[in-house]
Amino acid sequence: MSHPSDETLFAAARGDDLPEVLAHTDRCPACSSRLRRLQGGVVAMREAKRSMPDLNWNRLDDIIAREAVDAARDVRVSPPVSRGGWLRPLSLAFAVGAAAALSVRHANRRWSWFGTVARRAPYLSGVLIILVGLYVGYHGWAGLAARAAG
Repeated sequence: MSHPSDETLFAAARGDDLPEVLAHTDRCPACSSRLRRLQGGVVAMREAKRSMPDLNWNRLDDIIAREAVDAARDVRVSPPVSRGGWLRPLSLAFAVGAAAALSVRHANRRWSWFGTVARRAPYLSGVLIILVGLYVGYHGWAGLAARAAG
């Protein structure tokens, strides 16, 4: 058997019954690694769905199904070893991060200027932090001066 396509590996990661693909991934380290990364993403999304049942997941499922193969190339996630109490926040963080990455990718396609603004956002954040620090420092200094005078 030749290497399975990304779509076939994603179907196997979702749990579809594909014994020939699983047999291939037992022999092929590269495909096995890709399958483990995809399985990590699938597990994280299932945990996120359990954590947020009120969210409309159908629309997100469509977007994620189209983007999952590309995202799996960039994300290096190992499947969780246990289902400990730490897994839910971790999977939720992964799901939120994946959704944010997909949103940014979608926004970049729609508005060409969005990437430039997003790259400059840390500078704006730094300026705001400095301004808040100056404001708090000024009020602290004025409060100390008023207390010493009174």
